Amino acid sequence: MIKNTAPSISIVVPMFNESELATRNIEKLCRAMDSIPGETELIVVNDGSSDDTGDKLKAAAALDSRVKAHGYPTNRGRGFAIRWGLQNSKGDIIVVTEGDLSYGDDIVSRLSTHLIDGDYDCVVASPHTSGGGMKNVPANRAFFTRVGNWILTKLMPVKLGTYTGMTRAYKRKMIQAVDLESNGKELHLEIISKLAALDYQIGELPAILQWPEGRKTRKGTFAPWRIIVSHLGFGFGEAPLLLLGTAGGLLILFGLLTGFYLLAVSLSGTAVGGRPLVVFSPSCILVGFFMLLIGWLAQQNKQLQRQLHRIQTQFGNFERRQNKDEQAT
Repeated sequence: MIKNTAPSISIVVPMFNESELATRNIEKLCRAMDSIPGETELIVVNDGSSDDTGDKLKAAAALDSRVKAHGYPTNRGRGFAIRWGLQNSKGDIIVVTEGDLSYGDDIVSRLSTHLIDGDYDCVVASPHTSGGGMKNVPANRAFFTRVGNWILTKLMPVKLGTYTGMTRAYKRKMIQAVDLESNGKELHLEIISKLAALDYQIGELPAILQWPEGRKTRKGTFAPWRIIVSHLGFGFGEAPLLLLGTAGGLLILFGLLTGFYLLAVSLSGTAVGGRPLVVFSPSCILVGFFMLLIGWLAQQNKQLQRQLHRIQTQFGNFERRQNKDEQAT
C-alpha cells in the first residue's frame, strides 16, 4: 500500500453571530474537504457570539469528526479568534477563511495548491491583483478597501495587492513560529510584517470576493474611520520615516519659501522686522529638521525591532528542536 504523502490541511474559520450561515457553510466546507487529498480538519472558532452560533457549531462537530468547535463566552475580536485557531491547528498547511465563504468553498484547495506549487510560506487571496475582483460588495466598503490597500503598499515591507484580507494559507511551521499579539483586524498586517521580517515568501492568489446575494452588511459593525485609523497607524509604524519625513520636509520647504518671500520683500525696500513670518520661517525649518531626525531614528528603531524579532524567532525554533530531540532520546 502506497502511503499518502499529501500534506494535511487545517481550515480555520472564526465566526461571530453567524447563525444564519453557520450550518450551511460548514456543510459546504465539509463537502469541499472530501475532495482534498490527505487529512483535513475544520476548526471553527465562536468569537463570543450573542446568538446561537456556538450551539450550531457544536452540533456540526457532533455530526463530523473532522469539525472541531472552539469558542469562549466574550467577544475578543477577529485577531484573537484567528490566533486561537492557528495555535490549535495540526495541519501542515493552515487555511484561514471567512465564515460567510465570500471567496467560495473552493478557496481552500486553490490556496493550498498555490502555496505548494509556488513554494510559498504564505499565500493571500487577493481581489486587488490581476484576475481578482469584488462582486456584490457595497460601494463604500469597496472604496475604503481599495484605497486603504493602495496606501499600505507604500508603507508595508513587502508589496502586495491586498494586506487586509483574512483569507490566506500558511505553512504551519512558519506561522506558529511567529509571536502574534493583535486581537483586532490589525492582525492581518502584523502577520505580513513579521513574516516579511523573517524573509518568508509571501504570494498572492487572484480571487473574487463576493458577498452572498441579499446580504449587504456583515455581522458586527463596520466602523470605517476606526479601521482606517488603526490600519494606517500600523502602516506608518512600519515606515515612520515616510510619515515624519514627509511632514518634516514640507515644513522645511514652507519655511524656506517663506524666508525667500521675506528676503524678496526686504530687497524691495520694505521693512520686514516686525512681521510674524520672521519668526515663523526659521521655526518651520527647525521643527521640520527635528521631525526628519525623529523619523530617521524611529526608522532605525523599527529595523532593530525586525532584527530582534528575527533573532527571537530563530532562538525559539532552536529551543523547540532541542526539546523535540531530547524527548526523542
